[in-house]
Amino acid sequence: MIAHGYQSTRLPSEDFLKRGGKPLPHVTLAQVELLLEKCADQQETALVMLLWATAGRIGEIMRLNAGDVDLSQSSLTLTRLKKHRKQADETRYRRSRKADPHETEIPLSREVCRTIRQYINTYKLRDKDRLFPWGNSPTSAARTAQRRLARLGQEALGESIHPHLFRHGRAYEMVGRGLPAIVIAAALGHSDLRSVLVYYHPTQDDLRTAFIGSKDADKPAMILSS
Repeated sequence: MIAHGYQSTRLPSEDFLKRGGKPLPHVTLAQVELLLEKCADQQETALVMLLWATAGRIGEIMRLNAGDVDLSQSSLTLTRLKKHRKQADETRYRRSRKADPHETEIPLSREVCRTIRQYINTYKLRDKDRLFPWGNSPTSAARTAQRRLARLGQEALGESIHPHLFRHGRAYEMVGRGLPAIVIAAALGHSDLRSVLVYYHPTQDDLRTAFIGSKDADKPAMILSS
């Protein structure tokens, strides 16, 4: 089943509390490995790997060209399509309809580089070719990717999945490794730290550590004195 629970050692967000403490649906690394075992071809393998490796939105992945991947530097350049919030008045906010693209260089592991190299060579993709040439546009390619992932999820996990589960999953994985919120925000392409606080869910052990500074409740890390 898709993961609906996750424990970390970080702060909660207001959005998380409003949802009654229920974490965002996401896929875990173990589930990604199950998906990779069931991929029908190199295209699906590359898709699953890049969704996890980059934590990118499906629209961003579908806009990748083969030339955006620099295998000599083990990285790729992803154009983020983040939408900024604009303040309408002192209490209300609205989302701008105009996307503000900016490029992010993302390092790739050896395994991902090896897979993408084989994929590019197999399909003889040139630098200007879209990495996933499904349909006539990135939008139609994204719809194809969503259908293929839904089928893949049914085969590997017993339920349909959608691309954004990878982004949520990677964010939770980063939180679990103890990365600061500001680093995770940069990795996901967010300029506002509030956007990533939704992934932070404290446990009782976290609160104990925050107040005592040690697992030993009888030995506080700091003693107040007058």
